[in-house]
Amino acid sequence: MSSGGVGYEVVSRSASGQSFPDDPPDESPPGWSDASVPPTQADLDRNWKCGEVASGWPFLMAKSLHFDTTYFSPSQLMRSIPEWTTQWGVPLFQQRHSYEPPRSLPLLPIWPGLLGNMLVWGCLVAPLYWITFGRRTARRRRQSLCLNCGYPVQSLSRCPECGPPVT
Repeated sequence: MSSGGVGYEVVSRSASGQSFPDDPPDESPPGWSDASVPPTQADLDRNWKCGEVASGWPFLMAKSLHFDTTYFSPSQLMRSIPEWTTQWGVPLFQQRHSYEPPRSLPLLPIWPGLLGNMLVWGCLVAPLYWITFGRRTARRRRQSLCLNCGYPVQSLSRCPECGPPVT
């Protein structure tokens, strides 16, 4: 589990009372999480485990869901390694013999974070675009070049290369 807005993981466990050493401490789920939905009795009977992984920067903007489909009875002393199934994500890799969900490229959007990231990155990239193309236009105007294609048009009323009127 990472902090600083880079990633977050919520793992909702069964209510069987069995705890595993790799389980994270209990904490309230964030607003984007579906962990507030209680598991069904069938899920509780088979000690079902679900993981949600979100990523994005500066705001979390996409998540993927991971389900442990391994069946074991509560009377077992040792838990087998989970068999993770991924939804709304492209699994990239999973460490062998790991209780953690696989790393994945999340595809399910978290709309407030996605819109916030678009706003932040748009405000950062737009000035670079304006500076780059504004400087090019000023240089072409100073050197009496066509503003569209850069063709020399010192005394012409139209650009012979691309056709618009010369300003």
